[in-house]
Amino acid sequence: MTRQNISIGTSANDGTGDTLRSAGQKINENFAEIYETLSGDSSKISASVSFQDSAIRYLGSPNDAHETFLRVVTPTADRDITFPNDTGTVLLDSSTNTIKNKTINIADNTITATTTIGSTAVNLGGSATTFAGISSLQTETLTNATGNLLVNSHTYITEFRGGGSTEGMIQLNCAVNSHGQIIRSAPHSVGATNTLILPGGSTIGNDSATLLSDIGTQTIRNKTLAANLLNEPKIGKAINDSSGNQLISFTKTASAVNHVNVTNKNTSNHPIIGAAGDDTNINLTLSGKGKGSVAISKAAYVHDDITANGAADSAATLIIGNKGSALAVTLGDGTTTGEFKIFTNKGAGAMTVTPTNFAGGTSFELAQNEGTTCIWDGSNWFLIGNQSVMTIS
Repeated sequence: MTRQNISIGTSANDGTGDTLRSAGQKINENFAEIYETLSGDSSKISASVSFQDSAIRYLGSPNDAHETFLRVVTPTADRDITFPNDTGTVLLDSSTNTIKNKTINIADNTITATTTIGSTAVNLGGSATTFAGISSLQTETLTNATGNLLVNSHTYITEFRGGGSTEGMIQLNCAVNSHGQIIRSAPHSVGATNTLILPGGSTIGNDSATLLSDIGTQTIRNKTLAANLLNEPKIGKAINDSSGNQLISFTKTASAVNHVNVTNKNTSNHPIIGAAGDDTNINLTLSGKGKGSVAISKAAYVHDDITANGAADSAATLIIGNKGSALAVTLGDGTTTGEFKIFTNKGAGAMTVTPTNFAGGTSFELAQNEGTTCIWDGSNWFLIGNQSVMTIS
């Protein structure tokens, strides 16, 4: 209903205005409309709403001591506040609310304090380039719609932090995310702050490659080992030179227990190439190929210098008698067919050698400054190449 004005005529009491009854009826109807507009009825204004000088007051239902005042800050310019054409709840700066279907312009707003983002997707829209002051980001899944997920750090370093007794780690999952491999930092006790550079470009032929494991079984190629310690490496066929030509080749024997041992020595001592293994007595065999021989530029024999009666050293080839009087030496059987023994006597007395098994008799005797050679045939010692003054008995 529109407002009803009372007709007052053109002059006082000219009889052209509304009658008292008609005027009273318009007054009643206008008030009834106001009452009803204020949530009352035609006879009672609402007890929950009242107007004050600077606010509209709302009482609770049922009425109690609590009230809500709707106020306006004193304007400093003309203001226009528009309520949306929708049903909902007006948000306040300190209230707890759930908002939906809103677009927040990041460039024109500042998000401060502790902010919790739920499990639903957050669409930043466009290109979000700057997130200033973020000290903690908690999320289950961080995804993007297309392309790679880019992390652009000012220092070009992205840290994955550790905590407590656990080092920082990165897990790379398989295609179905049921398995993953973890890259982990060295422990704090190591004190490592260094850079690990992944190979690429011409180093690996600009192609895909597989990193090596310290315990995995893998085949490596085109590697140069500098100042490395190799403990029990397995060499399949050969060691090659820098041009790929063989320096040393190897032949494998099934269930081998004996091998060659190389021993280095300090100043004035000679390095050793010897036989080693599980067997007690092992020969070291040097062999030429086919009918080829083993060529020795210069040979010397391990010697035993005997100054008192006793047995010749079974491990020595050259036996030197060096006693001021008569010397008696016993000679045990050889251990390898073809084994040599060379005897010389520089002592003042005669040197008598008695082999356990001697093809020429029982013993032989060398005068001072004389010598002879024996060879073991597998059963007996034989004298060969004798050109000394020697007595055989």
